Amino acid sequence: MKLRNRLFEKVAVLALVFGLASVTITSNAVAGFPEKPINIWVGFSAGGSAHTISTLIAKELKKTLGQPIVVTVKSGGAGSVMAAQLAKVKPDGYTLGVAVMDTWAFMPLVSKKASYEIGDFTYLGTLTTGSPCFYVKADSPWKTFNDLIESAKTAQEPIKFVSLAPSVTLQFKSITKQAGVLNKFSIVTARGSSRAVPMILGGHADLGWGGGGHNKYVSKGKLRNLVITDKSHMADFPDLPTLVDLGYVGFPTGFKLIAGPKGIPADITKVLAGAIEKAVNVPDVVKIMKNFNDPVEYNSPDVTKKEIYSQTDYFRNLLAEFGKKKKIGQ
Repeated sequence: MKLRNRLFEKVAVLALVFGLASVTITSNAVAGFPEKPINIWVGFSAGGSAHTISTLIAKELKKTLGQPIVVTVKSGGAGSVMAAQLAKVKPDGYTLGVAVMDTWAFMPLVSKKASYEIGDFTYLGTLTTGSPCFYVKADSPWKTFNDLIESAKTAQEPIKFVSLAPSVTLQFKSITKQAGVLNKFSIVTARGSSRAVPMILGGHADLGWGGGGHNKYVSKGKLRNLVITDKSHMADFPDLPTLVDLGYVGFPTGFKLIAGPKGIPADITKVLAGAIEKAVNVPDVVKIMKNFNDPVEYNSPDVTKKEIYSQTDYFRNLLAEFGKKKKIGQ
């Protein structure tokens, strides 16, 4: 019995020692993080909003974390090219990715190229939110969104709508179906507002949707916003209604966010999230992104994760509404 008790005591002591060693190693690892440069992969082209916010916060993260932050563009597939690679890297906090909400919540539902699921990532926070609106040319006869819908009911020719992404097309169809004018529109696509806006200004399309990049043309009097597609009002357009105000279902918020692969240790996640929150709220960063019509809005990892899962459910229901199957192969 005494031998057994002594053996038990030795095992307990060893367990305690190894346990303390483990805690020490973990603490030292976190205390030393980061010990080398951190990579931020951007899922969209250089010069765009996602690249701009990534470059801005990289400078601030370097100040806080004390290591270089290397920003690399990995564009394609609405951010899914980047996300597919990000899901496979080592979860040590040294490789992160920036993309839009669609990248995480929509593309895994519809694209075979999006070889990942929403559970494959450690979400670190939202960065910005756009200023999304349906818009027309300034001299358009449609002064309001209701004007557009009423005109569509009696239109002899399809009204041309410029969509920037499959998710926008899907949501637009849901809105026009609710209004009873689904078949009164034809859909044309453009990659980004930089290509959509000239189509509207040149008379090649009638109606556009933008996440905020188009608003500089609104300010110049060349375009007119009809309605905010997000659920929140905008300080820059205080009298502009939202889709919800008009009785429709509003689009979910189009956050840009930052994530890493699944499995980043909680302590490192906390360090990164704290540094990111600090970076996006630097006054110069806030000012530049506001001028970019993509204002800063940071949300915690937990809030970000909940939003992604909520939007995934939203898009899954829309796909079911229109009979779309998962992984349709874009």
